[in-house]
Amino acid sequence: MDERQQATRMARRALLRSALVAAPATLAAACGIGKQGETDARPAAGVPQGKVEMWQIYAGSPALPDVKAVIQRKLPKVDVQISEAATNADIPQKLTVTVAGGTPPDAVYINAPFWRDCARYFQPLDALIKRDAKQIDADDFLPMGTQASAVKGKVYGLPLEIACRVWWFNNSLFTEKGVPTPVRAGAPNKVDYKTMEELAQRLTFTKGDAQIYGLFVIRTWFDILIYVSGFGGKFLDADHTKCLLDSPQATAGMEYAFELCDKRRVAPATGGIDQYQQDNTVAMALANSARAQNLRKMPQGAAWDVGPIVQGPAAPMTYAFVHHGGVVNGSKNPDAAWAVLSEFTGKDVNRYWMVGHGWPTARKSYLDTWVKEGEAPPVTRQNVIEWIKQSPLVTFPVGYNGTIAPVATRLVNEAINGQRSVRDTTATMAREITNLLEKS
Repeated sequence: MDERQQATRMARRALLRSALVAAPATLAAACGIGKQGETDARPAAGVPQGKVEMWQIYAGSPALPDVKAVIQRKLPKVDVQISEAATNADIPQKLTVTVAGGTPPDAVYINAPFWRDCARYFQPLDALIKRDAKQIDADDFLPMGTQASAVKGKVYGLPLEIACRVWWFNNSLFTEKGVPTPVRAGAPNKVDYKTMEELAQRLTFTKGDAQIYGLFVIRTWFDILIYVSGFGGKFLDADHTKCLLDSPQATAGMEYAFELCDKRRVAPATGGIDQYQQDNTVAMALANSARAQNLRKMPQGAAWDVGPIVQGPAAPMTYAFVHHGGVVNGSKNPDAAWAVLSEFTGKDVNRYWMVGHGWPTARKSYLDTWVKEGEAPPVTRQNVIEWIKQSPLVTFPVGYNGTIAPVATRLVNEAINGQRSVRDTTATMAREITNLLEKS
């Protein structure tokens, strides 16, 4: 029996056990709506209980104490033990060892680059999502969330966060140069990439001894897919069997990213975005929407806002990926693990994730609240929602961090250092990554 068949059989057994002892909770009970004095805990009949060990990636997160308190209140008979991994890479490595030894955790929350390495040990959740749809507010999840965790047509995770790339701009430098901001009254809700480039040229200037750049192009291996995507290219095919970076569209997008730095010189060729933002020497960037949590730590961080969609030649200059949690196949307490995971990603803890981190997540209700009440930056938070709506989904293959990312990083860095042309880089990446996919 292979892993997938075994996972399916275990999910059916768990579903049968649950059906024998209790009916699904009502939406009112799940949301804590009831008569005055009643608890918002799940129904007493068949309530999950026992120890649940959950591993997750947020070491030292300010949100976790409140999140755990909500879970404990709603699942009073469950002993929730949440472990914080020192690094994301620790989780898939430890999970592989503990699964082999028969001592895995009950649930895992991991970010997208490590998702497939962990998901092979998770049980499919389709039956549980269908059974408990009202209780977990399944309709509140953005469709992209469950799409991102689907493997061969089955859903293996519940989403918490959607990471997309957006257009950040620095209000202080726009004001200093007298350049109208992208969110002024009457401004268009979509901007052509050539318009962004023209703005970058106007905002590239010297100030005393400082060189101010109109744009920051993040040329780390994965962020460069912003430009690949905008020109109509893709990283992988849908089944993760072939790397598509040698297509004419992907090559043109990567060449454009390099030209902005090396030929047009509207973006620095070296250095990190944090330093340029800290020194207030960059006016714009296409970067992660979640940068808000880091920008708030900088004195001038509130000067940054999110602009409208930047349209490339073929698609918006963006992409998105999703972080998920799953129930481990063969765990000691799968029913309670499912209950804990659904609360960890549930509506009642969304506010704590928002206040603690400030990034957008995978629930419609959370995004509504974030737009109305979230802390700046960004000020124009609605624009982030528009980016999420238009961002193509990117998923990562098995073995991405261990084998694929190092190859891709090396080749892109060789192009940055002038050791190979961008065209040669994309062709080599497609060939070498495809070979790695075939082996994985």
